[in-house]
Amino acid sequence: MRESKPKKCMMPSCDKETFDKKAFFCREHTRVFESFVSTAKKVAEVGVPAAAGAALFVAKVIGGKKK
Repeated sequence: MRESKPKKCMMPSCDKETFDKKAFFCREHTRVFESFVSTAKKVAEVGVPAAAGAALFVAKVIGGKKK
């Protein structure tokens, strides 16, 4: 059998090996990526309804001034 060469982390300038065959990043960059994703989810949960509420408020204020 042919031995496959180890997979490298996909972050630029990182030459570390991945911890799993299916992983794209080394452990360090996996933690950074997961932290970024969890923060983005929190912002989306709070930000989207807040933006929709703000848009409705602005539309109501602009609509009220026209009369």
